[in-house]
Amino acid sequence: ANMAAVHQIDNGVEGYYFYMYNSNQFLTVTPDGKGGDLCFKQDLSKNENREMFGLTKTNATSDRIYSTYGALHFRGGINQEYTGKDVIRGIPVNYWRSCQYWPEMDATSTVDWYFADTTQWQTISEYAAPVRAHVTGKRWTNATSSYDYEHIYEFYDFLPDITGQDSHFDVPRNTYCFSETNTKPIPAMPTAYTFNAEMLDMNSKSISFIREEYDNKTKLMLYDYRDAPTANSAFGTRLVRQIHDYNTGVAYVIDVLRQICTTTLISKTGFDDVSVD
Repeated sequence: ANMAAVHQIDNGVEGYYFYMYNSNQFLTVTPDGKGGDLCFKQDLSKNENREMFGLTKTNATSDRIYSTYGALHFRGGINQEYTGKDVIRGIPVNYWRSCQYWPEMDATSTVDWYFADTTQWQTISEYAAPVRAHVTGKRWTNATSSYDYEHIYEFYDFLPDITGQDSHFDVPRNTYCFSETNTKPIPAMPTAYTFNAEMLDMNSKSISFIREEYDNKTKLMLYDYRDAPTANSAFGTRLVRQIHDYNTGVAYVIDVLRQICTTTLISKTGFDDVSVD
């Protein structure tokens, strides 16, 4: 899939972060304070968060997520020293240490990894699951300035697969991502079609229905509808049929119940027309 997702809660604030390597996008989703979410896109290859799962350059246009070992900064060319056994949160573990330099961050770290000792502890996955990672080090921000850091990562519910569907890599429902790169083409439409639709007006708190028939070859558009009771329409709530003939620019408006037809010019502000001037 060449992608990764993080669901994080920081001081009670929930956030989602998506690493889309094929399209070089890093998506950040955070609460908007109104019950919804805000989503913003950044260039993954230039975002410091790329170090969470790593970024492997393959060519000028495509990057790859690290391997599973690389994402954990374990093995994969990193010299690990086995330190012995320990107990973490009551779990017997084997313990490895490495010294790593991360040029993208100009940081040197001591990384301690603790994996469950499967000779003394049975994990759900039956793998030697990671239990803890302890990272200490120093990062240089320029030639004369640096700061120390220490991070402890506790691992729970480690499983050797992804449960559920690809929805893990989808932004939360009803969330729009500003300037996100479109990775799926818009579907092709036929030259003629018919459909029924339900329209919900949140402002007037009303529901209406419409049936549309469209034919690009004949340049004809037909739709049947009833105005909402709150619309104060001249037709009331009776069924209305409109036929728009774009060959002549004439709209036929039919009161179906009373069998009365009137004609007018097709509106320039209608939803089915576009200006060609």
